[in-house]
Parts: sequence; C-alpha cells; structure tokens
Amino acid sequence: MNAEAGADETCAFAVFGCGPVGLFVIARLKALGLGPSLAIEPNAARREMASRMGADVVLAPGDPGTEGWWNDLGLPLGLSDAMAQAPELRTRSRAVLFDCVGKPGMLMAIAEAAPVAATIVVVGTCMEPDAVEPAFMLQKSLQLRFVFAYTPADFAAAFEMIRVDPDRLRPMVTGCVAMTEVDRAFAALGAGGSDVKIMVSPT
Repeated sequence: MNAEAGADETCAFAVFGCGPVGLFVIARLKALGLGPSLAIEPNAARREMASRMGADVVLAPGDPGTEGWWNDLGLPLGLSDAMAQAPELRTRSRAVLFDCVGKPGMLMAIAEAAPVAATIVVVGTCMEPDAVEPAFMLQKSLQLRFVFAYTPADFAAAFEMIRVDPDRLRPMVTGCVAMTEVDRAFAALGAGGSDVKIMVSPT
C-alpha cells in the first residue's frame, strides 16, 4: 500500500472480506491517511468492526449502494459510462480493491464490482482453482496484483504502526482462551462468527 504498489492519496479503496486480514488492511489504509475506503462484508458483527477500524462506508455484499458510492467518486462501473465520464467529475483517479476472502468466484465478483482501470490486489489465499474471464478484465482494463510474502521492512512498518497507536487494533482481539480451549477457539473462528482474533493465554 504505497506509491510503488500504485496506491496513493488520489485513489479510492474497497476491501472485500472483513476477517483479520481485511480489517488490518482497513486499519493500515487509515494509518497511512489513504481513503476513502469501502468495506464489503456479509457478517454484521464484522461490518461493525470494519467501521471501528476506519472504513468510511460499510455495506453487505450485493448492496446497491456500492455502485452509487463509486459513482459519487466519479468512478462508474460500466465501461461506456467510464469512457464518457467528464474528468472534472472524478474526485479520485483510480480504484484499488482488495480481495481478502480467498474463495472461488471472488475474483470475478470483484472484477464485476470494480470501476474501469481499477487494480485488484489479491490478499486472500484461495486453495482451489478459480476461473476468471480474461476478455472481461481486458475490456475493463483491470490489473491483478498478488501478494503473499513480506519483507523485513513490511514487518517493521506494521510493528511501528502498532507501537505508535496500540489502541487502533485492540478491538480486533475479541476473546481470550486458555491452552486447553484452543480447539474450541479454532472451531469458533472457522464457523465465521463474530470473533476476529482470539488470544491464547498460557496461564
């Protein structure tokens, strides 16, 4: 999320999936002073958490307000609409969308929800084949970027963000369990409930 990755103060952002990864992306955007940001999440508790992390607008998947949000920024979804968009109506130059879900079908769903010339950053790890339509992405002039490994500088920047403002990410820790309850904690997280991060205490 820097100039090298093509994200700067002229962009607008959307985060799909507000689990721990998506929530951290939202918090990091806020810490860098980047925005506005839109969060898309089906779970009501996690939508509320996305707001606490700094998302400007939080919607459920399929909410018609998503298209209106992009339109208000001068970044319409339709190719012909975008081609006809007067430059002076654009309040942001480009959209950057983060896939923090990692499930089959998400890439095409996000591509369909992306304004023309957007960059889609794939953060969620999909463990199955996931078909995309290159011609569709070509017609919308979309870019795909995939991230996985991190540099020492990335870890240092994340640690510094936490050190400077430890309360920013504190709400993400939604529970604490003893060592004997680890299996239950993993089951709760896997069920997709309201928990985000569960700390394991050795005592």
